[in-house]
Amino acid sequence: MSSIALYSPIQSCMMPGYLEQISYDLADIPFYKRVVIKVTPETFSCTTDFSINSILSFVSSFFSLFFSDSYKQENRETIDFFYETFGRIRVNRISERYSLHLQEKRVFGLDLTKQDVEILFAAMGDVRKQDLQTIFYDLQIADGNYIHLSEEQTAAARERFEGKTFSQLNYEDLDELYKIASPFKRLETMFMHEDPRSYKDYGIRWYGLSNIKRTIYKLEQMKRTEGATEVEELVRLSKKIFGSYTPDGLVIRLQGGFHYVHQRIRGGGSTKYLMKAMNKSEEIKNKIFYLGTQLPQNDWASIFDDLRPDLGVFGVKSTYRDTLNYLTDPTLRFIDRPGEKVELIGYSLGGAQVERDTTLFMGLVSKITGLCNPGVDGATSEWFQHKVSQLDEPIDVHYIWEMDDGIRLGGAEHLGINTVSEQARVKVTLLLSGEEMDIDPLHHILPEGFFSAARRIGESLTGAHIRETTASSFEADTESQFVVQSFNNEENFHEVTRLLNNANGDYRRWEEMRRDVGDLFGESLGRSGDFSRFLQQSKAQQARMRMPGLIT
Repeated sequence: MSSIALYSPIQSCMMPGYLEQISYDLADIPFYKRVVIKVTPETFSCTTDFSINSILSFVSSFFSLFFSDSYKQENRETIDFFYETFGRIRVNRISERYSLHLQEKRVFGLDLTKQDVEILFAAMGDVRKQDLQTIFYDLQIADGNYIHLSEEQTAAARERFEGKTFSQLNYEDLDELYKIASPFKRLETMFMHEDPRSYKDYGIRWYGLSNIKRTIYKLEQMKRTEGATEVEELVRLSKKIFGSYTPDGLVIRLQGGFHYVHQRIRGGGSTKYLMKAMNKSEEIKNKIFYLGTQLPQNDWASIFDDLRPDLGVFGVKSTYRDTLNYLTDPTLRFIDRPGEKVELIGYSLGGAQVERDTTLFMGLVSKITGLCNPGVDGATSEWFQHKVSQLDEPIDVHYIWEMDDGIRLGGAEHLGINTVSEQARVKVTLLLSGEEMDIDPLHHILPEGFFSAARRIGESLTGAHIRETTASSFEADTESQFVVQSFNNEENFHEVTRLLNNANGDYRRWEEMRRDVGDLFGESLGRSGDFSRFLQQSKAQQARMRMPGLIT
């Protein structure tokens, strides 16, 4: 066993430097290697060698009986280093979430592998509400330095939070806790100086972990980015974070405020994440995020909801009762008072479901945002026009679309395009990536013929529909990577109408094509066992979900 790194006497203020060096030292080491960290008043060292229990993990506790006492003690000291650096409670929570079994390893003196450290580092970006609460309360009673903070930093933090309760914390307070929860100075350190987007899973035990790491990478990017636009944040949320890894309690830092995942509502092809604001104010409201179409193995129903003539309505019906309860019942702890307004955000199919839910819960919604989303039927649009004119306060409607994404032309109309009411403030943001500045503005118009049109829809789905225009431009740190055009309904009603309807009535052709595809898939898939059973179940469920006033 050879020493990889040697340091001066360990101090809490030097801890970020130790983490940086560990990340460098382990970057090119095989995932199964044993990691040993030794700390003395004079030195700090990180070493690696062959790991026994990574090969014999299923019987490692038995074989630990044959390990020498010094071998087991080295393993315990390595685990203790991370307990002292990140906090015992936090590390044990991460161990439970990611099946690291650190307490068991410490009891038996088992090896801590490079993969364990890799997971532990990345998981520090998986910050939950309870993690911030633990840090907040521990700081109140900290004697000397608290985990990786120096005594001066601990005293300053204690002074900042003195006399406050957790629910009273403002944005700056929460930001301070958030930074303590993930102490890495550089993003690269968390991921062993590798590109998280290229991560590969190591066997069945860590199946799906790559996706989690990529999600945490995006969360950390958002955390470390000052001045990101609303569009950048929402595109990143919709296309990378939600739908990948969003457990209850997960904290998400937006420029305007902190939110955490309070609950998930799912049914009939609709998946909604209730995001509760931690620093709620008149400007910062609770949000509900609606996922887009899911893969068949995740949710057949969402694909079915895409192909229905009344696109998106099945998911809305299926989740109506639960959504209504969370929007109106303070005892469920999403809202704090009756009549409290929320914001709705939806990607793709979820955006169409947002438009439908807005008409159902008018008066409880302050703003809706649709990203790359198809529209709804004309009857629902007319219903919205009628109800919005009766509002006491205006509702903001924001559509964010890729210019060459034809999916936004599905459905018949979008909410707000046929009303000049000042109660509906409509804004449209068109995105055009720098690589496609020469794109034909009529690219979205469907060609004649079923197969040519189907190919065009496929191009939209696999290209512009899932492309991260704003996020990609930000990561490249380039300017003028995309074009943003905004139109206000009150001032540019005719321009908005032309934009949304594409002047030539091309909406109708996209909607006709969508229904043709739906008929084709429905005929073929209806013969398959899984889909056939789902169709039968959905018909029975629809019969039980008759709701007065819901237009289908």
